[in-house]
Amino acid sequence: MEIHPPGEPVRSLKDFLYHMLTVLLGILIALSLESLVEWSHHRTLVRETRDSLTNEIGDNQARLKRGLALAPVAEKRLRDAIQLVDIRQTKHKAPDTPMDLSFGVFALGSVNWDTAQSSGALSYMTPVEVQEYERIYVVQRSFLAMQDKTVNQWMELQKWVAYQPAGNLLNALSDEEVATFKQEAASALIDLQTEANFAKQLNDEYAKSPKP
Repeated sequence: MEIHPPGEPVRSLKDFLYHMLTVLLGILIALSLESLVEWSHHRTLVRETRDSLTNEIGDNQARLKRGLALAPVAEKRLRDAIQLVDIRQTKHKAPDTPMDLSFGVFALGSVNWDTAQSSGALSYMTPVEVQEYERIYVVQRSFLAMQDKTVNQWMELQKWVAYQPAGNLLNALSDEEVATFKQEAASALIDLQTEANFAKQLNDEYAKSPKP
């Protein structure tokens, strides 16, 4: 913003006051326009941030629901494996039924949330709205940490696959190895059930997310 002196000499107090009033009005108008532009920019930033967070949360929720739908299948695999262990320990021979120890993981994004924090967009939202978003991503981080723990436990089970012959791998293991396998499968089952509970809590948080 530039301020220019009057084009004509000031000959009276009236002229001086007139020119001062003109300058002041010009400054006020310029500041108002600048504030309006800045306000519009902040409003646009907040709107775009809300839209991006809504999309990210929606995508994450869709992935989470797919994972929840598959959780009972994974749990059944573990229960079937533990049941075969019980038969092996009781009868000293398990049925020739290959065990399925496969598992799946799914990623949940937080790029848009990280961007919202770094861009300063959150400072233009209401504290209540920011707290709602923050709660969602805190629960999401907790869920992902639990998922990592579950994956590590399932990975421990994968080493047994190398022992699996044409029939059931339990028949190729010693009694001590079978007991170790059962302990690891039971731990994986507990972690899987805990992860499912975390997932249900996170799904509830997603459902309560702010709407743009």
